[in-house]
Amino acid sequence: MANGMVWSIREYGDKTLEYSFGDGCLEKTLSGIADYETTPNKVLIKIVNPSNNGADLFVAFNAKKGINSGTVEAGNQVTVVQVGSGGGNVYSESTLLAKLSAEGSYTTGSNFGGDLTVEVVGISGNDSADVKIYFGSECTVTPPPVPTPPPTPMPTKEGQSGPQMASYNAALGAPKCSFGSTCDSGVTLNGRGTMSGGNEPNQSNTLNSCTDGNSGSYHGDESIDKIVVSQASGSPNDFTEGDVVTISATVWCWSSGTSDFIDFYYASDASNPVWEQIGDRQTCPGGGLQTVSATYTLPAGSIQAVRANMMYGTDSTAGAASCTSGSYDDTDDLVITVKPNQPVGPPTAPPTALPTALRLKTPHPSLQMHQRPCLPILQLHSQRLFLQLHRLKIRRLSQLKIPHPSLQILPLLGRHPLQLLGQHQRLQILPLRRLRLSQPM
Repeated sequence: MANGMVWSIREYGDKTLEYSFGDGCLEKTLSGIADYETTPNKVLIKIVNPSNNGADLFVAFNAKKGINSGTVEAGNQVTVVQVGSGGGNVYSESTLLAKLSAEGSYTTGSNFGGDLTVEVVGISGNDSADVKIYFGSECTVTPPPVPTPPPTPMPTKEGQSGPQMASYNAALGAPKCSFGSTCDSGVTLNGRGTMSGGNEPNQSNTLNSCTDGNSGSYHGDESIDKIVVSQASGSPNDFTEGDVVTISATVWCWSSGTSDFIDFYYASDASNPVWEQIGDRQTCPGGGLQTVSATYTLPAGSIQAVRANMMYGTDSTAGAASCTSGSYDDTDDLVITVKPNQPVGPPTAPPTALPTALRLKTPHPSLQMHQRPCLPILQLHSQRLFLQLHRLKIRRLSQLKIPHPSLQILPLLGRHPLQLLGQHQRLQILPLRRLRLSQPM
């Protein structure tokens, strides 16, 4: 099948794989020469002739695409070509030995040190071809090792949702995070306005639609590229009202940075923001990419927001300004979700212990005090008894409230609510000075 083609592989040296007798089974994916610049696959396999005479074989996928889209013969097939001499490193006439479709194969004679087989396992249109090359009667490829399953992640503790990446919230007009210990704007704030080379996504990314400046070029002039809010203590717990947090802004400062200024703000309600400045105005610490930060305490509010406002030169001469509109100014917001602070009540005081013995003074002999282990019991023996305590008439047993659960007033012998008899007996109970009526008389 001599075709007189002049052939060389020097143009594809870094995408050529060399294969020799004794190398064992080879299994590879080949791409066409049109994908040489972009593919990670090889485009040629060179099979070295055991006689070392340079008459080597070359296996390639003749993909019909790009610069090779006009090929007439063996389009989208695997070709086996033998060069005349020089191992393909010099121009020489070549011979097309085989053009193979999927599941096709070609076997040489013993002049290659044994039967050499080129087998096409499959072809994916004009993208790639999978081939096997081996000496002998079969190709047994060592199976890849069974991947070790990833370790089972530790269960997330209650109240620990982990770090969060913000996504743009159209209703608020700014990126927003769910519950977490950090909130990172990622690339949602990168750039500024419509500046050259740095068009900010969803500009201006502010709750009340501040206007970003559009002058200058990306990473040549001012921009806020990222905002991160994190627990100042490094705690893994979700943001909670009362936590101390750090707001950090990654910014690009012009020149030496001495003409650029940054203000930080927070708002406790992102849906109706009232901005409070965090600390003092800061100057860029240098030129180029810099990080500036401030710390504050999270107020009450479930959906809160932070703001960074970057100003150039004369735009910063005014006082605190949460929204400026200079040609090089950039204002960006980040919305965070905050859990309510669950107040911890004071410890419950143990009940006041009753005295070992109660002193009971009563003018009526039918009222007696009996004390049993751990449970003093006031027993009423009278079927009819009038009690007058500080001019309050007690007509029913249910009207008494006892200040200690270990003191009980029980009618005995099936006796029921006390009835009014007279008006002259008085009952004096010490130390039960907190005895109260359950309802007004």
